[in-house]
Amino acid sequence: MAWKTAPVIGTRDVLSTAGYFCSKLGFECPGGPITGVGDEGPIYAVLNRRGAEFHLQIRRRRVFPVERESIEGDGYVFV
Repeated sequence: MAWKTAPVIGTRDVLSTAGYFCSKLGFECPGGPITGVGDEGPIYAVLNRRGAEFHLQIRRRRVFPVERESIEGDGYVFV
């Protein structure tokens, strides 16, 4: 079985970011456009394009605080 990765990208606006990924980069939202809705709008989305999968997750605080949470990391996507 081949390895598969799915980076989680933090964003302050899941709906807007998903819209950009879908309209400009050709991604699709399998199983519906967005999952989970909080007071501030959608909080999570799963995007897919030809086997490449990205997860978008709401970030309620500044995207790049001085100290990062242990679950946050960096990733690079080469296209």
